[in-house]
Amino acid sequence: MKEITKVAPQYPVYKVILEIISGVAIVVSIGLLLKYYSILLDIIPIHFNDLGTADGYSTS
Repeated sequence: MKEITKVAPQYPVYKVILEIISGVAIVVSIGLLLKYYSILLDIIPIHFNDLGTADGYSTS
């Protein structure tokens, strides 16, 4: 009869949990981007003066 040997897991449990959390965070980020993409502005301020007022804009 063959003897069954135990194989050690390739990654510790905490690394697997972190990978799952990271994957979920990426999926949620992409989902939020797709959800709110339609309400993004067409003109985006790209430069601000010393007072914090936008004085340069970019269009898509």
